[in-house]
Amino acid sequence: KILVGGDFTSYNGTGRNRIVRLNTDGTVDTGFLIGTGFNGAVYDIKLQSDGKILVAGSFTTYAGTSRPRIARINTDGSIDTGFTPGTGFDATVYGIALDSAGDIYATGDFANFAGTGRAKIARLNSDGTLDTGFDPGTGLNFFPYRVAVQADDKVIAVGYFTTYRGVSRNCIVRINTD
Repeated sequence: KILVGGDFTSYNGTGRNRIVRLNTDGTVDTGFLIGTGFNGAVYDIKLQSDGKILVAGSFTTYAGTSRPRIARINTDGSIDTGFTPGTGFDATVYGIALDSAGDIYATGDFANFAGTGRAKIARLNSDGTLDTGFDPGTGLNFFPYRVAVQADDKVIAVGYFTTYRGVSRNCIVRINTD
């Protein structure tokens, strides 16, 4: 199967709000039921080892359920109610990555997650709550577009920033797990 996200409202004439799952021949997987889908753009999708799907973007709802800029959906397209980000991110999330423990790193143009300051980078627990053990302090001065996790669980962020925690880091930074 192929997951596609973006800012579209249909695929090949079939209504699909910003996410669609395709069969290997390019046809719509009709078993992936998204309801009304996302109400804003999808910028990143990650498939977890259990088949659940993490999605990030500029949306605030999925299938009518509040999911401010990050959501997890089940393999059938339904919302995963065990993933509870609360009030979520206050602005767009452009990139997400998973570490070896299943924790989620998110990067974007946000300043807060669920009311807690997180300057353009945050780590969430696998249930969608904020992992307070990862504190970026003043964080990045401008938003990163992508994030990746290395085999040693150190994090790489890339984007248009020039500093991380006040230290010069021009467009790329590697961050320890704390």
